[in-house]
Amino acid sequence: MQRYFHDLSDIPPHETRIGQLQMLSGEQGTFFYVKARAGSEVGRHSHPMEQMTWLISGKMEMEVGDAPRREILPGTIVLVPPNVEHRAWYVEDCVVAE
Repeated sequence: MQRYFHDLSDIPPHETRIGQLQMLSGEQGTFFYVKARAGSEVGRHSHPMEQMTWLISGKMEMEVGDAPRREILPGTIVLVPPNVEHRAWYVEDCVVAE
């Protein structure tokens, strides 16, 4: 039976090199809820699906494609097209939904 509704508290957290990650995967996409530690980063990479990154709290910086590195503040949503390289730096402790 297909589950359509999920509660974040039911998704087990995993400790990663950047902080705590909760992940829900479907057939064609994945949702990430991340509590990233200040000073951590995600190296330049790309993937076949687009990515929408919403900074809920904290301060981070991102590079998308050939655009210059940009400061991201709470409330900002970044749309990364499929197959476009991008990179992220967490300047402060951050909460991010992707």
